[in-house]
Amino acid sequence: MSLLAELLSQNGIYITDKEAEKLLKFCELLKMWNKTHSLTSMRRDEEFNDAILDSVYPLTFLDNFKSALDIGSGAGFPALPLAILKSDANFTLCEPLSKKYAFLQFTKLELELSNVTVKKSRVEELDEGEFDLISSRAVANSQILIELSSKLLKNGGMWLFYKGERSATEVDGKNVQIYTKNRRHYVLIRKES
Repeated sequence: MSLLAELLSQNGIYITDKEAEKLLKFCELLKMWNKTHSLTSMRRDEEFNDAILDSVYPLTFLDNFKSALDIGSGAGFPALPLAILKSDANFTLCEPLSKKYAFLQFTKLELELSNVTVKKSRVEELDEGEFDLISSRAVANSQILIELSSKLLKNGGMWLFYKGERSATEVDGKNVQIYTKNRRHYVLIRKES
């Protein structure tokens, strides 16, 4: 068992050999692109493994979903690891920056992720789609993200924001749940029907 598969299983996430292979290939592609494009500050394997765990940990508490939009997908976290493990759901990755868009598109093709669509745009420019889940990691204030993407989330759908300690309280209310793992706060907000 790879170190990554072992780390995930210790956290209640069990992956197949094929999924482990795709996750590791994703990390290798990111390392390769990092050399010329500086997509992320991560350099060591442990950092990549931690970023993958951080990305997929919400699968331990999320309701089932069939469609997801990731806002500001950047270097692919959390959307690509989620798409690899949740191959029965369709993912739309929204990234306005050319070099990051190019990386996401290249990685989608290399990993043969037929459940992924990459859009070179800002979320406010999207006008189609009704998603069960909208995620974002380290992009903007949660309330601003909700306002920008509300028209794209189905009634009863969920926003999932990957936040640090200080920004976990940007929204409150009865429809907000916060899950914590290490120093990450996962803010889950349900859209009222």
